Amino acid sequence: MSEEVKEAISGYETEYNRLRELYEHIYQVLNDWVYGVQKVAMEDGEKILRKTEKIGVTHWIKDTLKLNLEKVNDPYEAIGKYLEISDKKGLLKKDQCQLERNGEKISISITGWCVYQKACQDLLDEGSTPICSRTIPFLVSMELTMGEKVAEQYRCEAIEINPGTKCKIEIIPVWWLSSESKSR
Repeated sequence: MSEEVKEAISGYETEYNRLRELYEHIYQVLNDWVYGVQKVAMEDGEKILRKTEKIGVTHWIKDTLKLNLEKVNDPYEAIGKYLEISDKKGLLKKDQCQLERNGEKISISITGWCVYQKACQDLLDEGSTPICSRTIPFLVSMELTMGEKVAEQYRCEAIEINPGTKCKIEIIPVWWLSSESKSR
């Protein structure tokens, strides 16, 4: 192998290692940020988490992707539209996500590797139940397609949290939650 080829390979390996290290730092910062926002939400209520997610996801859809979501009247359809966008952009693949409607509830099961799994695992190790950061944007998509007043009538409930393997949440109308707690 010539010296020029060896130097080129060495340069690529150096650049690869630099980018891999940068990726690891970004991954850790992202998980630390998600961990912090989740801790604040646990202490101060879910409203801050929803507001933070709304700002971030709205920016991603409107400013980064330059998309305008068409208006819909159905939460299931709104969530499906967000999933289509996520699939096209490689954020969340459709084959990783199963949507199921059960009356007013929408169940979402997500499988596979998750960029937020370290933050969730840290919260679980502390005895806290994290709010699935991959599914909160579904609520934001409801707001963008159905309006804020409609979206505020729904909440995410963690059913199963297994970071990196399978998480299941339900999007449930607030009135349903309050009627269920009265029946207990």
